[in-house]
Amino acid sequence: MLKIDNTEITLGNFPDGTLAVKAPSAPRGEVVYFTWLYENDAELFTLICLVRHYHWVKDFVLRMPYVPHARMDRVKNEEDVFTLKYFCEVINSLNFTTVWVRDAHSNVSLALLNNVKEENISPYIHEAFDKAGAEALFFPDEGAMNRAIYFANHLGVDVGMFYKRRNYSVIVNGKNPIEAHEYLGRSVEGKDVMIVDDMISSGESVLDIAQK
Repeated sequence: MLKIDNTEITLGNFPDGTLAVKAPSAPRGEVVYFTWLYENDAELFTLICLVRHYHWVKDFVLRMPYVPHARMDRVKNEEDVFTLKYFCEVINSLNFTTVWVRDAHSNVSLALLNNVKEENISPYIHEAFDKAGAEALFFPDEGAMNRAIYFANHLGVDVGMFYKRRNYSVIVNGKNPIEAHEYLGRSVEGKDVMIVDDMISSGESVLDIAQK
């Protein structure tokens, strides 16, 4: 979903399947704020068209809570395509004054995007933790270690992490299979814990951790 100043962009298709976009009027010479709640890659083309359409506008700001292709933040094999890099290059070509993201997934996204700023997600973690009545905070992989320690210190609770051991020699259903989750942290036996992750596709990791 794409919005301009809180107005949702109307998308349609012509009989041949090509995109039909209705753009709301924009203030002339002022800032235009885009909000992109990612649903599919076709929206990127829509964003490109809209920036080009508002050619008279001086400054554009993009709020993109989720960074598309952020999970492809490294290349392990020759046949892997570094889609995150190329996605960020397209975003950078649109010359946004500021790009706001809520969770970049990794520092690679932040390094590849120009003029990027990361929202403070602490309030979301605090609210969810309080509602859950949890006593410990878990993160499902070592990539979240710094965030895990930061939030646990602010909440004053124990923190636990899992080392996600994958088999990078094979691909099953489009991903490297997880062979084991190995726990790192204090015992939380008898405690209610909250598991936090920034991306959940199948929920396999969260379920496996909860069962352990």
